[in-house]
Amino acid sequence: MLSPPSPDSGGAEPERHAPVAEVVKHGAGAAERAMQQLGPGHFSRAAATEFRRCVDAYAADLGREAVRVAERHQADVVSPSYVRQAAGYLVARVRDRKLAAVGSLGAMLLGVALPPLFEMPWAQQVSPTRVLVSAVFGMAGSLLLTIRHVKQ
Repeated sequence: MLSPPSPDSGGAEPERHAPVAEVVKHGAGAAERAMQQLGPGHFSRAAATEFRRCVDAYAADLGREAVRVAERHQADVVSPSYVRQAAGYLVARVRDRKLAAVGSLGAMLLGVALPPLFEMPWAQQVSPTRVLVSAVFGMAGSLLLTIRHVKQ
């Protein structure tokens, strides 16, 4: 955890830091402000409740990630740049998960396609269906792996 900032021994007044409760309270009002800007009547009661829940969850994740970024930089407090970095990491993390899933699926398909293709030269009889299925799986797996590498 971050340690409280040490007082400046140079005689200058140290910068004031917001307590965690104040930051959380300000973040909780973000959902209300966003819904007011959109105007009344756009959200059902259930949708408004779910919207607030999602905003609160994102704010909590953003706070935790900002603290992690600050700790990685061995900082005493979380700075605005650490919050921006944390927001970027949260967005990138979701994208990375989707790309990882695409890559994993591609690798599995390619893994299913390759063994039969390597066995064909020694097989006495080769089924056209087996060749077609292996080729389709191989092409689909290669395509998915290519998509993952290009988007990364």
